[in-house]
Parts: sequence; C-alpha cells; structure tokens
Amino acid sequence: MARITSTITSPTADAETIEAGALEKISGFLEAVGISPARLPVNSADAIHILREGGQYNFSAAVLAEFVGKGYVGRPAGGKWFAFDIYQWAAALEARRRWLPFSIHAGKQSHFERMQDLATAAGDEDQFFDDLRNHTVEDLCIRLAQCDNPQARWGLFVGLKQKLGQDFYK
Repeated sequence: MARITSTITSPTADAETIEAGALEKISGFLEAVGISPARLPVNSADAIHILREGGQYNFSAAVLAEFVGKGYVGRPAGGKWFAFDIYQWAAALEARRRWLPFSIHAGKQSHFERMQDLATAAGDEDQFFDDLRNHTVEDLCIRLAQCDNPQARWGLFVGLKQKLGQDFYK
C-alpha cells in the first residue's frame, strides 16, 4: 500500500534522512512563526501553532482526532512532534484542502472556493449559490460524476460542501 510519506522517504532511507527531508519541507512554516529547527521536537501546542500560523491550515482539535481515528496520520509518540510528524499532518491537511481563507494557499483554490471565501467574509455564505435549495445532494453528486469541465466540478464540489455543512466532513 502506498502512503503519503513516500514523497520524502524510500525503502532504504534511515530515520535521519527522513527527518532531514521533512525538515526541509516544513522549514518555511517554522520560519514564519519564528521557531528554530533546533527546538524540534516540539509539544502539541507548538505543532498546532506551526501548522495553523506557519502552514496556514484550517483545522480544530476535533479534526486532529478525526484524522487519527481515520488512520490518515499517526499521533506523535509521547506528544513530541518531530519535523516528520508536522510534515505528515501538513500533507493530510493539504490533501483535504483545509486551508485558511485568504492564506498562502489562495493560488491553489478554484474560482468557486475563492468566491465562497469572499461571500463568507462578507457574511453572505448562505447566499453564495442562490438556487442550492432547489437541488438535492443526489442531484449534485450525479452532476459531479457526469461533469467533464474541471471548473464546473469545483463549483459542484463547493455546492455540495455548502449543502452538507458540517456533515461534509463526516
């Protein structure tokens, strides 16, 4: 089975090589929050700060528990977060597009995701798709499965996310 960690590891890599590769990938996060790589490993509070403020990922403690429960990532041993642990969590958040609005990730967002962020910031999130109430989740899923246009697929994705609310993440 392939794992996300294979992007920085190989079957013959030793722990030191893996940690160095992870440190290289998260160095910008550390720099953004003023934490020296020499401080690693860090505690959970510092790791969350690095991911939220440095990596600009949008998540809560419940998301952390959910990701562990679903097996997306492991819980750092003894509450000590090494570079590899932080990288692994960043990769899981990245793969699920859990970015803070108006963050360093804005260039990766679809047009619809950016427009939804703007609507939410203006307090109009429920008005983003004015006809969403006319469509069932089934309608949106069928359209998503049949859609050949990538931009339209992102629009349907955002519509599903809005329609399902918090249930979208279950």
